[in-house]
Amino acid sequence: MSVDYTQWERNRFPPPMEPKQQVTKPLDTESFTWGAFSISESPSRVGSACSLSKCNHPWNNFRAREAARLEEEKKKARMKEIKVKIRLHEKTLHDIKKRQTELIKSNLDMFHLIENDERVNLKSADDCLRRYQKSRDGIHLMRQRFDRQRQELQAELDELKQRLGASTQKLQSQLQAVVDEVNEIYAELALLNNYKDKIYPERLVLIHQLKQQLASAQLDNEEEEEQLLEVIQAEQRKLMGQESQSLEAMRAGVAKKALSELHPSIVGMADENRKLAQDIEFHRDLNCRLRAEIRSLEAANDALRRDPEAAVPSSMFPQIFRRQEKCTPDMDVVLDIPTRKLPII
Repeated sequence: MSVDYTQWERNRFPPPMEPKQQVTKPLDTESFTWGAFSISESPSRVGSACSLSKCNHPWNNFRAREAARLEEEKKKARMKEIKVKIRLHEKTLHDIKKRQTELIKSNLDMFHLIENDERVNLKSADDCLRRYQKSRDGIHLMRQRFDRQRQELQAELDELKQRLGASTQKLQSQLQAVVDEVNEIYAELALLNNYKDKIYPERLVLIHQLKQQLASAQLDNEEEEEQLLEVIQAEQRKLMGQESQSLEAMRAGVAKKALSELHPSIVGMADENRKLAQDIEFHRDLNCRLRAEIRSLEAANDALRRDPEAAVPSSMFPQIFRRQEKCTPDMDVVLDIPTRKLPII
């Protein structure tokens, strides 16, 4: 069952609400009472006019009691504040006295510590003064001993100078004789150098030419030997080629017979494999020959590098291109000075 709610739907805004006016009810003086008296029934006045301080009306008495109560509360709050301040000052005074006691104790400890340090420093200074006195006495004694030893050594030095005077003159005469002999040796050496500079290079060039001729002859012999070896190797390769051709023909016949029974795709694959194997074998032989040639060239290069006769500048001009061993600190120095005159050839 369906219910139609359109009749209850709101089609416009409701009108604004007006604020309600507060209505104050009149005071019911007939029923209101305060204390033992009602407002309608006021006590009769006796005596003088009404005074706020001495009035016995209930409404005036309430105000006085309220003022007295507020004054009492203020006094209590003030007393509480004063008590808190008194307790705070007492605590501060107690802390100050405690700190005073601690400072007095600390000062006494510091006083005793300073007194002990002064006592130790006094003892240390006394010990230092005693050691200084002893060291000064020791220095004085050592200075006296040093002066005495210096005088003794000076006397020995003077005596040694007198003894060495005669031996020095003798050594000077011997040195002059040795210098004269060395000058003679230098003169002979100049003659030998002259011979070496003029005649020795020509003979050295002749020796070098003869060595080159000998080397060229050996090279020709080696070339002939290499040619002969090449001929032998060519014949061997030819025989090996013929043998390999015959073997290859036999293999080809057997393979052809075997492959004739197989599928054409397998036959093509076998041909490709055979060609690849031939290429691999050819490149392998080529690599072997190149490696052998490289080894032979490296050996010849090393031999030429180590051969002193192949160095033409050092053979023709040995005084310029010298081959001398390096001098190290652990080597012994030998002076080859002849003791007699050398014959000049």
